[in-house]
Amino acid sequence: MPTKDEQATDLFRWLSEHAALDSAIRGEEQGWFRLVWTRVLVALGDEPIKYLDGKLDGEWGAFTIDLMVYTPSRLVRVTGTGTDENPQVRVWTYSRRLLQQLDIDGGAPYAGSVAPSWPGRVVCTATYPDEKLRLPERLTDTSQRAHFLEFLPSLLADLEP
Repeated sequence: MPTKDEQATDLFRWLSEHAALDSAIRGEEQGWFRLVWTRVLVALGDEPIKYLDGKLDGEWGAFTIDLMVYTPSRLVRVTGTGTDENPQVRVWTYSRRLLQQLDIDGGAPYAGSVAPSWPGRVVCTATYPDEKLRLPERLTDTSQRAHFLEFLPSLLADLEP
């Protein structure tokens, strides 16, 4: 079981790496940043982050956020927009077992297990009762694609009865 500090560090690292958060990197987190960080940490409970993806744009006190944070048993969702003075943030969570369908698109032709580029740029659409999520969100991010491919077997297991 991860400590709250380990969860906080993982989440902060991802948020800092995937947005224009100059003040956050200097340790002067913006108000909305602290709000999102706190609410997600509460929603994680005592579970580790298995996969984190989404879109985050933030600078000069304004932000737009749409995150998907997977733990072993649940999906934590974050959406929001606004400014430090008026952040509009929603954080909610539901069971990963609610996954209804996983559409798989893209990819490179299978050329044997030695092909270093296989499976290529695979994109999945995860369908839940109230929303569809595209994974990975940033197709051009090679590191994020690799993390997603490592996470994919766990996501596929969510479809098992």
